[in-house]
Amino acid sequence: MPENSINVSILFENKNNVSPGLQERFQRLLKDYKTTLEHSHLDSSEIIILVAESRRWAVRALHQLRSNQRHFLKPVFLNFATPTDDFSALIDGFARPAESYQEFTTAFLPLVDLARELSRLSNISEHSTDVTFKEVLLLRFMLSRPAFQLFPERKISSSIGYSYPLANLLFNVNAGTEHSFLEELREANLLSVTLVDKVNLCPYCKHVQINFREVCPHCNSLKIREETTIHHFRCAYVSKETEYRQGHDLVCPKCAKVLRHIGVDYDKPSEVLWCEACNSNFSEPLLRCFCLNSGHIFPPEDTLLAEINEYKLSQEGRRAAQEGYLPSMGLMDIFKKQLGFYKNEVFQEFLRVEFLRCQRYKYSSTIATLSLLTAHQVLESELTTHTRQFREDFSAVLHSTFRSTDLFTDISSEKILILFSNTRAEAAQIAFERLHDELYQAFQVKIDLEYKTVDLAGAYENLESAWEQLNGIV
Repeated sequence: MPENSINVSILFENKNNVSPGLQERFQRLLKDYKTTLEHSHLDSSEIIILVAESRRWAVRALHQLRSNQRHFLKPVFLNFATPTDDFSALIDGFARPAESYQEFTTAFLPLVDLARELSRLSNISEHSTDVTFKEVLLLRFMLSRPAFQLFPERKISSSIGYSYPLANLLFNVNAGTEHSFLEELREANLLSVTLVDKVNLCPYCKHVQINFREVCPHCNSLKIREETTIHHFRCAYVSKETEYRQGHDLVCPKCAKVLRHIGVDYDKPSEVLWCEACNSNFSEPLLRCFCLNSGHIFPPEDTLLAEINEYKLSQEGRRAAQEGYLPSMGLMDIFKKQLGFYKNEVFQEFLRVEFLRCQRYKYSSTIATLSLLTAHQVLESELTTHTRQFREDFSAVLHSTFRSTDLFTDISSEKILILFSNTRAEAAQIAFERLHDELYQAFQVKIDLEYKTVDLAGAYENLESAWEQLNGIV
């Protein structure tokens, strides 16, 4: 692109009201940068200038631009009388109509550099889905604007109480839903985070609008109130004060005696909570959550705790943005996160102790290897494996297959070593067959798992002999 050649589109809220000074400014701009004024061919522009008279029009125009994949990355310059924070995440430059041409071009020049930087980016991978395409666009937006970070803004209509305006426009979802896409990028190490807040969400609909309320622990009624308790000494009757009250007198409802002197006829041992529905009393109410969105009732410990973060581009995210392709999260990464891998030296010590126990007591345990290479290749060719939904589905398969007593470590980038304690080799093979079936049920993809097993109770001189047999079989 020639030094001063740049395609610029100038969009006016009302072209008939543009002052002569602004008209002269843009005529000079078009001359200096050898551009043409584009009104209906935004696809050919590298920079878009909005000339707004009202905040409402500016917001609408910016929302339309940033929600359109073709224009999302383009530098946008706003010419408006009053700056506002509402525009800060959506524009790349700003000038007031009254500013001089020199002041205008000083603010405008960085957008020229930005447009040229964007023009040098390669095309986004043709294998991208609609979601992954938008995720790459978001990463490229952050790559081309190094100081840019995604800040959460409080929003009462958001499902999580916060929204990320730019991401929300790009993904075109209900406010708060874009958080899941950002977390997906964070989990793939493409975004780094700084914690801002933590919010409690309904476990059924993942909505933040939860009402915490106290109820009766016996019948769950909301009709509870604190009231003084009276103990009548003579007949030992204990009940709430309102039950004793008759006009100005206190009369025992059990024996009909008038209570005249506190400390002589009666005492007030405490103020307790009474339920008007079941007439029971208790010292502590039961705390329950009521979701105003889904209507579900659940205990506070069942709420989901979601982290609200600021996001910025990581080194891995920079690489993905430059290449125009999102890396898949490896199956090994999912295994490690969900099942917990021991360091190799720690695993070897567990294995040594287990081998000695099996040899002495003929106590069956199985050591096995599982290769992920074939599974990785098949899943990569058939599915989009970088999404959060895939990770959740694959994690569910792992948890339904393996036990909490099974131990894991990695012996290469594609091979796992598994110790099945108190398990015969035949039973371990059944576990792998179950894994095969669960993968098919979850993804409708047939995967021939590559695994080998060795029973540690076999006739081996030492652990090295068992290890050599396992490697020899493999």
